[in-house]
Amino acid sequence: MKQVRRAFSAANPVWKAALFSVVAMLLIVLSVLVALQPPFTSNDLITPIPEQITADFDGDQGILLSMLTGESMRLVPGDVLVMIPSGVVEEGGTLVIEPREPDILREAGEPGWSRPLIVNVELRDRYGQSLSDIDFASPIEICFVLQQAQWEHYRRTPSHFDIQIYDEYQSPPRWESLPRLSYGMRHEFCGRVSHLSLIALAIKTEQPPPTDDDLYEP
Repeated sequence: MKQVRRAFSAANPVWKAALFSVVAMLLIVLSVLVALQPPFTSNDLITPIPEQITADFDGDQGILLSMLTGESMRLVPGDVLVMIPSGVVEEGGTLVIEPREPDILREAGEPGWSRPLIVNVELRDRYGQSLSDIDFASPIEICFVLQQAQWEHYRRTPSHFDIQIYDEYQSPPRWESLPRLSYGMRHEFCGRVSHLSLIALAIKTEQPPPTDDDLYEP
């Protein structure tokens, strides 16, 4: 029995060699699996944008809805938050946030502004009918969570940032500025609205200084 115990002892050279062989094979397999993984990109950190997000709410409770995380309180750069305080919509309903293509309806705004993030915010009643003509007794807040670079840009030149609403009732329809506020700790840049429509984060585009060729007139 003593010889059997010595044969499987960790100090036995044969047992050591077998153990090292197993470990080496595991390392080789692990290296192959890692090599087969697709390369990591910055897109892996981006939360996918849904086609539409909806949530029901009671009027006496209000709602805070995130485009990316639903009713979660987790803040994600590039997100859009809609907050309806309690009592603003008496009967409640369904809140809808629908992302739209960047820079749509550019011709309706002033030159020199881009709109990289646009959402259609809609309120529906309990039967699913749109309440597009509703005017809120108190303003609701729509906030854009800025990326770090955007927030630093905003801190340097706040006049280059705006929250705009598409006013289709004007003739011609146009993008108009909303009353704004910001929450520095959360990097939120917000606008206050009394009715719903397309809402955009608008950023003034940087224009390069003119060159001699631009100033030359034959």
